[in-house]
Amino acid sequence: MSIDNFLTRRTKKITLNFPSEAEMWRFFETSDVREFRLDSSNCTVSGRFLPIEIERAQTQMNAVIKEVNCN
Repeated sequence: MSIDNFLTRRTKKITLNFPSEAEMWRFFETSDVREFRLDSSNCTVSGRFLPIEIERAQTQMNAVIKEVNCN
């Protein structure tokens, strides 16, 4: 496995805050999220995400990183 592949496959435990419920659900439709906690009233999703999924949520769906957990 190349180092680039290794780095992109490591997940980060964070909370993403989406501007709308529609954007939050679009994230789920296009991602392979397995471990998460959803708060639809605040449009937030906490869980383990690949760096590429985090970047896509920020650039395409205007999500904001609300919290980063180091666990």
